[in-house]
Amino acid sequence: MKDDSLGGARMGFGKIVTHIRQERLLRNILIFSFVVLMAVPGYGILHVVPSFYRELMANIEVEALRTTQFLSLRVFPASRVEVSPDNYRLVDREISKALSTLALEKVKIFSSDGTILYSTDHKDEGTINTKPYFAQTVQQGKIYSKIDPKQTLTAEGRLVQRDVAEIYVPVVDGGDFTGAFEVYYDITTRKAALDKLVSQTTSLGVGVAVLMFGLILSMLIRAGRSGLRRQEVEHELHLSHERLEEQVQAQTQEIRATQKASIVALASLAENYDPDTGDHLERIQSYVGILAEHLRLDSPYSDYLMRRSDYVEKISLASVLHDIGKAVVPREILMKPARLSAEEFDQVKQHTEVAAKILHRANQHFLDYFQKDSYLAIAREIALHHHEKWSGEGYPLGLKGEEIPLSARIVALADVYDALRSRRPYKESWTHEQTVREIESSRGSHFDPVLVDAFLATQGEFEKISLGFHLRARDVEARTPQLQVV
Repeated sequence: MKDDSLGGARMGFGKIVTHIRQERLLRNILIFSFVVLMAVPGYGILHVVPSFYRELMANIEVEALRTTQFLSLRVFPASRVEVSPDNYRLVDREISKALSTLALEKVKIFSSDGTILYSTDHKDEGTINTKPYFAQTVQQGKIYSKIDPKQTLTAEGRLVQRDVAEIYVPVVDGGDFTGAFEVYYDITTRKAALDKLVSQTTSLGVGVAVLMFGLILSMLIRAGRSGLRRQEVEHELHLSHERLEEQVQAQTQEIRATQKASIVALASLAENYDPDTGDHLERIQSYVGILAEHLRLDSPYSDYLMRRSDYVEKISLASVLHDIGKAVVPREILMKPARLSAEEFDQVKQHTEVAAKILHRANQHFLDYFQKDSYLAIAREIALHHHEKWSGEGYPLGLKGEEIPLSARIVALADVYDALRSRRPYKESWTHEQTVREIESSRGSHFDPVLVDAFLATQGEFEKISLGFHLRARDVEARTPQLQVV
């Protein structure tokens, strides 16, 4: 409990209230509780209290009706109100008895026109009641009643010193209104008891409502405090998650950078005879990325590539390993400035299968550990098949058309473009336009027609990349022995 109090104090009551206001469920519970708190006394004031007083007046009206019926039978046996000098004494005597016997405060007798024929307060006699209630209610044969608390005016405008009930009871003879009795009851005791009952009932209701509201408010504050704590924990978890993601991203970037550096180093070892190796590998990656991205967005292969979200990244990374098998080919063959013999060419062809075996073993380790292929699986496809031709006249397996993996078809076109645009001992570098014409003429023979279409759509980007590297490496190429194109 102590920790909860301290926690609540640290959070601040204002924050808890703000949280309750923002949480729809908690806000609705608070509003409902407040409405109930207001409704209980409201119900008592607007319904219970009037009901009690209506019940009191109903009882008094019944008493008044019995009283007037009794008096009427005693002084007006014919049910006609008549007070004359002959019967005045009888009327006065009977009413005086009723005052003491029935605990009446005052009695008046009215004629049919509202004239007071008799009153226990004799100075009222002879006056006429012209109040609207008399004509609209009493003279219509209906009882009119009213409670007059002390220090208030009666219906006739008299100030009373005690709580009284004022009852007008009409006297009717054969449906004709002949007059009325007005009876005043002293209800001080009964009203005091009723007020006490009303007060106790209302207080009890308000007390219960306040208690319930207090309990609900306490629960809401606890819920608000818990909600704030949950938000704080969630915020901390979110920050921790973000920090973890940042660390993972940083480590992932570091791993990828190390991976790429290792790949480039491995590929460079296979081509350490060529000073342009680094630029060549970077160009191949760029060309492959351009072709793969175009195929992904707008080609018959789009559906296939869209299902493999990391394909462009993997093929770009794997493309630099396409010639690592050349590490087993004698250097003198690779550096030979003249055309290779058939035997020498057969040795060169072996680099595709050697690379495939190396990369397969490397990928198998990854597959055994992670139960899925790495980019090395694509690298194996590329290394083994990037010298295959669409017509089936390539090597090492003589695959034809779509039998050749898409990755190898992409790298094959990029590799040929880069080779034609580069200067070799047995040839000068071709212009971009010459290279485009050559690749376009090989559509359907050497290259996949879809790949040629993608190349033609992106050949402007190829030219920009080629020119940039070509100008930068021109001086170096001029002074260094070049690789035999095979």
